[in-house]
Amino acid sequence: MAEGSDFEALERRLDDLGARERRVLPALFQELPLPVFLLDCGGAIRHANRGAVELLATAPGHVTGKSLPLLVDLSHRAALRSRLSALLRDGGALSFDTRFGRQGGFTDVRLHLVRLDQPGGAQPLVAAVATPFVAPGFGGPAPRDGPHLDGATVMGPKDGSGGKDAEGQSGRRDEDEQVLVAAARRIDLLARTARLLLHEDSLNEPVALARAAGLLQGAFADWAVIDLVRENEVQRAVVVGPEDADGRSGSRLLGELDPTASEIPCDVIETGTSVLYPLVEGETAGESGGQGGGNDEAFGVTEDGLPVLVALHAGSVLCVPLRDDTDVLGVLTLVRRVGRPRFGPADLGLAEELGEHLGLAIRTERNYQRRSEVAQALQASLLPRSLPTIPGLELAAAYRTATEGIEVGGDFYDVFDSPGGCGLVLGDVCGKGEDAAAITAMVRHGVRLLGLWNDRPTEVLRQVNHAMVVQQEIGRFATVVAAHLRWGNGRLLVRLASAGHPWPLVLRAAGGVHLVSGGGLPLGVFDDAEPNGQELELFPGDTLLLYSDGVTEARGPGGQLYGEQGLADVVARGAGLSASALVKAVEDDLDGFTGGRMRDDMALLAVGVDAG
Repeated sequence: MAEGSDFEALERRLDDLGARERRVLPALFQELPLPVFLLDCGGAIRHANRGAVELLATAPGHVTGKSLPLLVDLSHRAALRSRLSALLRDGGALSFDTRFGRQGGFTDVRLHLVRLDQPGGAQPLVAAVATPFVAPGFGGPAPRDGPHLDGATVMGPKDGSGGKDAEGQSGRRDEDEQVLVAAARRIDLLARTARLLLHEDSLNEPVALARAAGLLQGAFADWAVIDLVRENEVQRAVVVGPEDADGRSGSRLLGELDPTASEIPCDVIETGTSVLYPLVEGETAGESGGQGGGNDEAFGVTEDGLPVLVALHAGSVLCVPLRDDTDVLGVLTLVRRVGRPRFGPADLGLAEELGEHLGLAIRTERNYQRRSEVAQALQASLLPRSLPTIPGLELAAAYRTATEGIEVGGDFYDVFDSPGGCGLVLGDVCGKGEDAAAITAMVRHGVRLLGLWNDRPTEVLRQVNHAMVVQQEIGRFATVVAAHLRWGNGRLLVRLASAGHPWPLVLRAAGGVHLVSGGGLPLGVFDDAEPNGQELELFPGDTLLLYSDGVTEARGPGGQLYGEQGLADVVARGAGLSASALVKAVEDDLDGFTGGRMRDDMALLAVGVDAG
């Protein structure tokens, strides 16, 4: 019993020691003599010690939860993100120079990253330790931002001393200003590219890519090359280069090359990973060629075996994927000649951002084109391919979609055989898109089918209305005007029926315009709704004009309404015109009134009685 009590006392003593050690660790972390950040696997700061807070010249707790890459200078962010990803993937430790932004300026440091694996399969953490920056080529530290201490530089000084010489301060200010100017130029280029891609012309893929490449070539590189993946094949889409003689010959060379014969585009498309060659190296590349085994053949070789990058006098190259949310749609390759500043990690980060913008623009344009093609095909299926030829009559029609948007419209018209003559119908289903198109097809084909056996349009519309009402899931209505035409005693006898639709106009041969009175309720609203019917006669030279409300409700640039009076005026001026000429006159008048911008779909159907 005594032996058991001794073991229990020992266990309690060990537990107390462990608890005291755990309480000491946070204090020890805070008092470490170097700035230390503890990051999660996404790069967010979970803990920062006192030295880290002083490094950033901020308040304790202010940095917790923030992404560490966002706290470094813009030109260093891409490199830091890349190294964090590599560390979490491969493990080990990494060290590199970077620059933290802080109140009043910048602080250069040597940053050391170590992956910390956790027990139990938990996601690893990363320890980031900042040590003083040492300028390359010097035996000691560069005088940066604080007093010397044992041959090192202390970041985040607490007093104004430091022994800095005026010349060193001036040089650092110039360097900082250059960094700021470069960052501002990158932001400006990104903004200009975004504005370009948001322009309505950018819904045309070749136009958008050519303009974007031209912008990048002028502001960021000597050559901009875009290769796209189409139907599982890589195709060269755009090449833009300098306007001098060498530049034009280089552009021709790039345009004639097969991109699949080049290492860079294919590897980037396959892996989705960017490539950066700050220095093109090889036996002949640029002015700093290596001793073979370089990268000067990465963009292919000419027919003579000369590396393309050598022929271009390339000094620096980068290639980034054009991606949307899921796929790599192509690559953007940028080339700078020897003598220009080399591409660096900041340039790569900007190019990757531009690549995402271009990839999303390509995907948007392709989706738009597909939807537009589907809409056009669906719209065509809702209209007759051609109007029939009927002895003694001239038929003419016009249909226009709204100038804004690509949704399928709800306007329709048709001409079909009917007992003793022929039938006409023109209507408008509320709404747009595929749902409206389905109702449009139902109404059009319903009127057509019923009209094959029934010469009374009021009864035809009544039956279509019932079919719509009993299908409660439809939830849409349609305004329709239908007619039955037959000859009698040298005159054209017309039976009209309206279901909430504007009534037709009649243009007499002598020039008078008659507006037939309308009425009735739209189809699909009430089961007991009765269409309004009327009969009239057309004589040689008369024209009957059916139209949708997209005509009368059209508006001018100032918001003024075209209206029934505007339509009646242009029709009155069309006395003596054929049916097709009258329809054309109405279209032209509408174009002039609206400035070519129709807010709604428009349908016209004219029936002219031969004068002779």
